[in-house]
Amino acid sequence: MKAYVFLAPGFEEGEAVSTADILQRAGIDVCLTSIDDTENVTGARGFTIRADSPFSGTDFSDGDIFFIPGGVPGADNLANFAPLGAVLKQAQSAGKTLCAICAGPIVFQRFELLTGVMVTSHSSVRDTFDPAYYSEAPVVKCGNIYTGRGLAWALDLGLTIVENLISVKEANRISLAIENGAWEPMMYEY
Repeated sequence: MKAYVFLAPGFEEGEAVSTADILQRAGIDVCLTSIDDTENVTGARGFTIRADSPFSGTDFSDGDIFFIPGGVPGADNLANFAPLGAVLKQAQSAGKTLCAICAGPIVFQRFELLTGVMVTSHSSVRDTFDPAYYSEAPVVKCGNIYTGRGLAWALDLGLTIVENLISVKEANRISLAIENGAWEPMMYEY
């Protein structure tokens, strides 16, 4: 299984790294991908993360999970990058797993991937979404789309993905290994 984590200048470092860490602990191959093709991407808090690959020239067909971290202006930078929209649309049509956290769901909104899809997000971008399809839950799963409210829920988003794509047993094993206690799903499924 392979996960692509998309990084743009101003991404939320904690959300990207925490969620990627949980996926990697589950044996998922995680690829940090820079949309501006630089090797080093500086996040919203000033931390610089080394990307594994540039966006251009990457064949995303082997991806199973496509993850969008939040952050300002990172989420806006991702939402304004049309080639990412094409990758996400292709992934959605192939039934792949799409995940976003914090302000990240605005990327899915921008590329019209949320028709009839229940989401959650950081409260600062809540008004971007149709109130009929918005939840205050910390983690929401609706079909193949997973969303999380923010940094405080990054581990739970990662564990929810592991629970659903691998097993509850694996999510529990990881949760215990990181001293998070026994895994208790925080997800609301629609």
